[in-house]
Amino acid sequence: MSRMLNKVAIITGAASNPGLGHATAVRFAQEGAKLVITDIDMVGLATAEKELVALGAEVLSMEQNVVDEERWQEVIDATVERFGGLDVLVNNAGIRKYSHLTEATPDSWRDIISVNLLGTANCAKAAMPYLRAS
Repeated sequence: MSRMLNKVAIITGAASNPGLGHATAVRFAQEGAKLVITDIDMVGLATAEKELVALGAEVLSMEQNVVDEERWQEVIDATVERFGGLDVLVNNAGIRKYSHLTEATPDSWRDIISVNLLGTANCAKAAMPYLRAS
């Protein structure tokens, strides 16, 4: 299959296997995409990169905390430098810091909002100029 042939995709939260980001990266690799995979888990990210390369994908893996707005620009710049542009953004990274709602604390909510909301906004803000152009 080649529905994503030569499309450039950034996928956040791609290290966890099983996980949605990892599964998306595998599928995109099977479809011919050039991938930039990011995560805070460098061990899982290295494992994912090896798996994706074995599937024939061109892969750039980068450590990234999606909350770090400056790091987002570095990820976008590295993507454009390596692959010449950006076509797809899979804004997947997210966290949950409690087992049950009754265990949630103000600090856990701040962390969740920071990653799941602000991280998503940072991602979209940094990528939008390139996504509009593609």
